[in-house]
Amino acid sequence: MTQQIHVMAWRRIIAAALCALLCALCLPSFAEDESADPVVCFTAVVTRKLTIRKTRDQGGKSVGTVDKDETVEIVQLEKDWAKVLKDGKTGWIVGKYFTDMQVLDETAPVPDMYKFMLLPPFLPRFSGAVHGNVSLRSDMDVNAKLLATLYDGNRVELSQITPDWIMARYRGKLGFVQTEYISDLEVIDPYLAILPDQKLYPYAAVAVNDLDIEAAVPGESGVKQHVPAGSVFPVTEPDEQGTVRIPYLRSIGQVSQNEVELLRVVPYDEAQEGELIGVFSTFFPKEAEREIDEGRRFNIELGVQLVGGTVVQPGEQFSFNKLAAPYAKSKGYELGPIINYTSDKKTGYGGGVCQVSTTLYNVVLQLPLKVVRWRPHSSYGISYAPVNFDCAVGDNNLDFIFANELPYAIRIQLDVWDGVVCARIYRDGELAMPDPTETPEPTEQPEQPEPTQQAQDAEPVSTPEPQGDSEDDSFFGEPTAAPTPTPTEEAVQG
Repeated sequence: MTQQIHVMAWRRIIAAALCALLCALCLPSFAEDESADPVVCFTAVVTRKLTIRKTRDQGGKSVGTVDKDETVEIVQLEKDWAKVLKDGKTGWIVGKYFTDMQVLDETAPVPDMYKFMLLPPFLPRFSGAVHGNVSLRSDMDVNAKLLATLYDGNRVELSQITPDWIMARYRGKLGFVQTEYISDLEVIDPYLAILPDQKLYPYAAVAVNDLDIEAAVPGESGVKQHVPAGSVFPVTEPDEQGTVRIPYLRSIGQVSQNEVELLRVVPYDEAQEGELIGVFSTFFPKEAEREIDEGRRFNIELGVQLVGGTVVQPGEQFSFNKLAAPYAKSKGYELGPIINYTSDKKTGYGGGVCQVSTTLYNVVLQLPLKVVRWRPHSSYGISYAPVNFDCAVGDNNLDFIFANELPYAIRIQLDVWDGVVCARIYRDGELAMPDPTETPEPTEQPEQPEPTQQAQDAEPVSTPEPQGDSEDDSFFGEPTAAPTPTPTEEAVQG
């Protein structure tokens, strides 16, 4: 009798278990675990009709569908798959057919394949030149689908820039190229963006007395340059020790706040008449090592005089060559060292004036001033400015042109001291503060025979070469090692 009772009890237990199992199998759910309410971390629009599957498997059981252009709620993103919530239940769909993805939970992990979907819609901010042949890919992956091949010298529209990949558009095709293959960036709309490595400086510093610019980069030490009282250069906000930093050649210098008077640079959209809206300086050796370097110094001073004081009205274009060219003896220039990759000629009238155009170019980049024509000296650039931030001028249409897209006129002020060239831009009108300096007259040079070829310019031989091996060319990165130069077609006043 007891044995029969035990058998009946076990039969009831087994029957109850089977019933529970059958009920679970019949539930219209595609959830793997509904023990907790799922948290929606993203939303996205699907670009084609997709099957919702019970498992992460193309052959998995179908438990529903999402239609093309339907917005889905995403609980979890994994490589190639996304866990979605629909009608209160979860399941898996293939993850690559998304657009307009929005983040609801910033802490949710995002696999690399989805990161480009989180970027804003393509808005062309820059154009850039391709060097070498490079692939335009559908994703930020060297193995992603090939959309097009870009060839050396092609210019492409660029939007989002990361250290490794750039979102690019070429002949209507939108994809990604590796950042290292793009150079010579130009801003398309100066109201939307500045160049990625461009720095805005909040102050112009005026040297109260003669002072030494000290090294500020780890691994460097000593005095970089001695500058005279009254010279002006851009600086950062003072740090806790009262030190301000200066973009110096391709490196960084520093001085004590107590050694300078700080003049505030006013944001262009807040500036009143006469207020300073941009500043930049470059440096050159105080002592001439060769006789030809005296000509270079004279040409810098003459270029400053010819271009400084220019007022550019709203909508008007500024041309450097219109004011400073021709680079010839008849314009008053002396012989100076030049950069010339097309012949053995290494001197020319006007040699040195490119340092003036480069200094002005770097302050123009800080403002909504549209660069219309510009060219660097080469892929190496010039040692008194970071790579791709130099500006060559010369004959044969090698000019620096920009358009004033501000709603008011601007005034260009250029000055040169012993070893310092400074460019400042003001909202035109009465000066808000007295000018602390005066530009000296160019010193007279003995006459020299005029060459038959147009003038080009080179940097002074004693300017230090860049140091270090960092790939960061920004003014506040490590000093950069020089790439092999790719010459421009013309010789320049560099």
